[in-house]
Parts: sequence; structure tokens; C-alpha cells
Amino acid sequence: MNERALAVGGAEGAAPQSDPFRQLAGYVLMRLTAWWPGKVGRELADERASKLFVRALAEALAGRQVSRELVEIGLQRIQAEGSEWPPLEVPRLMRYFSPVPDYEAAFAEAQRHAGARQYGEGFLPEAWSHPAVYWAADRLGWFDVRNSTWESMKRRWPRVLEEVLAWGSWPVPRRALPEESKLQTRAVQQAELAKIRAMLAGR
Repeated sequence: MNERALAVGGAEGAAPQSDPFRQLAGYVLMRLTAWWPGKVGRELADERASKLFVRALAEALAGRQVSRELVEIGLQRIQAEGSEWPPLEVPRLMRYFSPVPDYEAAFAEAQRHAGARQYGEGFLPEAWSHPAVYWAADRLGWFDVRNSTWESMKRRWPRVLEEVLAWGSWPVPRRALPEESKLQTRAVQQAELAKIRAMLAGR
């Protein structure tokens, strides 16, 4: 019985029906140990460290309501990427189990939708890869999303997206209201600029 003591005693002896996320966290530890026994053994050197890891991962999985399917997809990515490492830091590991695994691609998606909103076109809710991408863009601000580069947003965007992913459930994305689609056309933009120039000239 090793493989981290069968993932810390079946995730500390919890029955699957009583704590499925603890069981799922134990399963993750068992798979990582099977692939990298030496490195996992050094990082989680005793049973107490393993229990703390399982508990922290279970809480993170539960907080985001991560499914077994997402865990399996994430584990496949981890196995494909790493010959020298297992990601044992829970925040880093959770990126692999996220329903939005690629934050840069999610930002590019939000920018496409933000551009459509500017011209009053809007998108159907199902056009979004995940509602968290919509709500992260909404929290960040559509103007900032539309007018920023990934380089300028690569710190802010992941932070906001992480906050939204932590909700665990998300309202359906909504179409932009007409008043939210500001400056829909170039003619409107030019008219707004003309008003500003006239105001300045009158001072």
C-alpha cells in the first residue's frame, strides 16, 4: 500500500458520497505520485504534508465545483508537458483543472466580443466559451478589454478571471444594452469628438 498510502488513506478515510472533492484530490495525488514518485516524495515528505496538500486541493476543487472530467483533462495536460516536474502548488495545479485553461486565449476571446459590443452587434450567450470569460471582461471593463494589449493586461486579467472562476457558478452572459454600445460607428465617434472640440473652443 504505497502510492502516498493510497492517496492518504483514501483521502483520510472519507466516504466518496460524503466528500467527493476530497476523494478527487486524493486521486490527483495518487496519479502524480505514480508519474513522479521521487519528486512527490521529496515535496510531500510525510503523511502530514500529504494530508495538508489533499485538503487544500479538495477545498480549491470544491470552491470551483471542478468535475472529474476537467481533472482528467488537466492530468493529461500535466503528463504531456512535464518530464521534470509535477505541479504541487495548488494554485498552479488548479490552472490545469480550470474550465478556462488558457488565460491569454480567453482574453483574446473577450476582446473579440468587446469589439462587437462597441458596434452594437452583441453575441449570443452560447457564443462564449465559458460564462466566466464574459463576467471577467465585464468586471474588468469593456473599454479596457477592447483597448488593451495582452502584454498590458497579463497581470490584471488573470487576477480578475481567477476571482470570477472562484464563484463556482455564473449567470448567463447578456447582450449589450443599446446605451452600453457607446460610439457604435465612426460617424458617431467623429460627432462626439466634434462636440468636445466645440466645448474646448468655447472656453
